[in-house]
Amino acid sequence: MKISTKVITDCNAVMELENAWNRLLEISGENPFLYSRIVSELMHASLNLGWTPLVFTFWSGDKLVGLVPLIMRKMFQVNYVRDLNDVLYTDVFISKEYCEVCITQMIEFLFNRLKCISVALAFQSNAPNLKMLKKICHKKGIHFLIEPIIGRSIFHVECDWKQFYGSLKGGVRKEFRRRKRKLSDLGTWKICCYELDSKSVERVFAIEKTSWKNKWREQHGIQKDDLLHIFFRASQANGDVEPIYKSEVWFLELNGQAIAYVLVFIYKGTAFFVKTSYNLQFKKYAPGKFLTNEIIREIFRAKIVTRIDFVTNLPDDKIWNPLCEKRVKIIVRRKSIIVSFLSFIYKNLYHKVLSLQYNYIKIII
Repeated sequence: MKISTKVITDCNAVMELENAWNRLLEISGENPFLYSRIVSELMHASLNLGWTPLVFTFWSGDKLVGLVPLIMRKMFQVNYVRDLNDVLYTDVFISKEYCEVCITQMIEFLFNRLKCISVALAFQSNAPNLKMLKKICHKKGIHFLIEPIIGRSIFHVECDWKQFYGSLKGGVRKEFRRRKRKLSDLGTWKICCYELDSKSVERVFAIEKTSWKNKWREQHGIQKDDLLHIFFRASQANGDVEPIYKSEVWFLELNGQAIAYVLVFIYKGTAFFVKTSYNLQFKKYAPGKFLTNEIIREIFRAKIVTRIDFVTNLPDDKIWNPLCEKRVKIIVRRKSIIVSFLSFIYKNLYHKVLSLQYNYIKIII
């Protein structure tokens, strides 16, 4: 089986092959965040942060059979590599029949050609590609370390809304009824769903300006939510290219004013709750939770998806009794005393950054 490896460092190069790229995802992929335009936007953002994009593409003749989006940075005069975005779950995406040869070529390229010292990758804990990576690393004498990271809250839309809502704790249901009464006391409220367009984007940014997230960003000198801007740019239709997923923006409106939103991607039978925020003025009414509950109700009633994915696994998600799909961080590195020492330094620096990301993951998502 002849497989060729092409490594892309230019975000525009992704756009040039996006028809083949997105066709591969639509045939066998379940991850909308690997959509070509999201990857291209993330590559551009990584350059601004001092990383070099390193997107592996694998080809059988002229057929694209695998994608692995990574980024690389030189520290202490050696190269380190990690996922293009380690908050979103990216994973290694390779067609099953080509898995072993593609991962082997990737490992050889990273450690032999680029002389990388360490590579950090996120996986679902039960991913078949994870088992193959472990097998190849052991065969080549490369250290293989595994540690848990934040998972994803997921539940299946298998029953009707009445049954699902009845399964929630009595205190949770009582709290939602109380919030509904409190909102009604303030005036007229309603839940609206719109396609992603310039008008709905403008309403989202209006909410963001009044949100607690914006206040946190100002305190930390962060001008904007880069990931939100990336999603909006990538998800707009452009000529003949359509996103592989459907985008919806749900709003909670009070007296005609939007006070909370949730950005949802619908892809292959799953509703991904991608981004959410609310007007800080209405914090005591928990408008974000209230809106999320109403969206879940509409999803159960419409039966247009079979699964809901919160993307993260935050404490607030647990009121809906989700399952946690576990994820792990894999670190593969060369075996030597110097490498172990440098990797130790890097790992500590990396985990300080990672800890900051997850402590404030609600800011990001």
